[in-house]
Order: sequence, then structure tokens, then C-alpha cells
Amino acid sequence: ADLEVTLTASGMISGAINGGGGILLSGGTLVLSGASANGFSGTTAVSAGTLTLSKTTGPAIPAALNVSGGTVNWTQDNQFAAGSAITQSSGAIAGSANSQAFASLTMTGGTFSTGTGAISVSGATTISGTGPLLSLSNGGGRFSTASLALTGASADTNYVNIENNGAAAQVLTVGA
Repeated sequence: ADLEVTLTASGMISGAINGGGGILLSGGTLVLSGASANGFSGTTAVSAGTLTLSKTTGPAIPAALNVSGGTVNWTQDNQFAAGSAITQSSGAIAGSANSQAFASLTMTGGTFSTGTGAISVSGATTISGTGPLLSLSNGGGRFSTASLALTGASADTNYVNIENNGAAAQVLTVGA
């Protein structure tokens, strides 16, 4: 069964979460921390609130992540399993100076900001619709993906923003 979390303030789970279910966050702030990797096989779904990934030994997200609202951020490297698929229809994924790697990214809405760390997608990145934005942050944000598909409803839809007002270069690599 899934672990359903709705908080009015904040909470922290510092041990390992295992089993066949996933995590459903629909409010408040939840921090996944500690030195033990999570091993559950279900989807982590964020519809509202803030999910902070802070495992010193990852991954915090061992399976799929679905963001339909709220915010997901991280404070450590390697918070996703290599096979994790990220789907975002709304909300924000806000990177930091830490590096992350996962299997795929599908965006139909929301904002994904790299932070100044490196993001590596081993498979496809697909951005479609009229509202999603992938932002390579000022100060050295790096994003690499095996393939990149951009499709939208209008010719003036912006999908990728590469900020360029810092000392460190931002890098977008396709076909890596």
C-alpha cells in the first residue's frame, strides 16, 4: 500500500522506506533524509507541498516520480535510482548544486530548474504542451540527455531557458 502524507507543517523520515507501495504527498513539507537508501517500488507522487530529498546514501526516490503540483528539491547528490522516470505536469522541480541522474524526463507543465549541479538523463527528455519550462540555472547548471523532443501548441512556446549572466557557463548536451 502507498504511504499517504498530508502535513500541515513539516515532517521527516530518516530511515529506509521499503515495500511495494509508493509515497503520495498532498501538503506540507516532507524531508526524506538519513544514511539508508530507500527501496520501495511504487511511484512517489507530489500534488501539493514540498518534498525535499536529502539522503546521504541514495536513492531517496528508487522508482518513478510524478509531480502534478507542489515542489521537489534536493540537498544531496544521487537522490534518484538510475532507472527512475520523472513525469511533471505542474509544480516545480528545483535543483541545487548537487548532481542527479535518472532514466527519463517527461514534462507537460511546470518548471524544472537544474540549479548549479549536473543533471544526466540516460534516456529521452520530452517537453510538450504550452506551459513547461526546463531552466539551466545561472552559475553553471548542466543538463545532458540521450534525446530531446520539443513539441508545442504554438511557434512562440519557450521550452528551454539558458540563463547567461554568471561567471560559469550553462551547458545543454543532447545525444550524450
